[in-house]
Amino acid sequence: MFEPGSFGFDLRPSELMERSDSEEAAYDAEHGPRFPVALRIRRVAQPDGGWLPVSAFDAASLGDPVPLFSVENVPADVVGLAVDYLTRVCSGSSARDAFRIPLAGAVLAGRADDGERLLSMVSGLSDRSVAAACRLCGYDAASRRGPSRWDPDRVPDPDYATLRNVRRMVGRSLRFIDLVGPVVWGGVHVRWRVYGSDHGRER
Repeated sequence: MFEPGSFGFDLRPSELMERSDSEEAAYDAEHGPRFPVALRIRRVAQPDGGWLPVSAFDAASLGDPVPLFSVENVPADVVGLAVDYLTRVCSGSSARDAFRIPLAGAVLAGRADDGERLLSMVSGLSDRSVAAACRLCGYDAASRRGPSRWDPDRVPDPDYATLRNVRRMVGRSLRFIDLVGPVVWGGVHVRWRVYGSDHGRER
């Protein structure tokens, strides 16, 4: 990968590096261990009041006087992912890095071109960007749960209420970061070793 005289820098063309990253992300999503956080939490016993009781913390109100619409036409889990990933983009992460999991899902679902098309529209919090983010997050299931669990019809074009709610929740997240931040660590990658019948792979 590193050429003589490159001093440790990867001198491959950017298109080749991006394709390699996408292939690795797709492999990881398909072969990596899948253990939902919610399932893990249910298996861990906690003492009465939890490990960190609420009484140990001070409450700080970050209320928003503008309420959210009560009904959205996009599944709540997809909306939550869109808010998460768009907050990362608005905080300085590249869209490709923030949306790397659904991009890998698009590859697994055989819709890599659509994933790239949607990614190219993610920029800021315009209606076009938020709508593309929601549609792109629909591929998250293919990455986390396998392409067989991906439903191409599950995420419709977001309506006005959904677009506004996503924008508002991203704004709330950014305000929270401004008040208690800055973000000091992000983009955590879990590394594992996977053994197949004919190969081993370490990440």
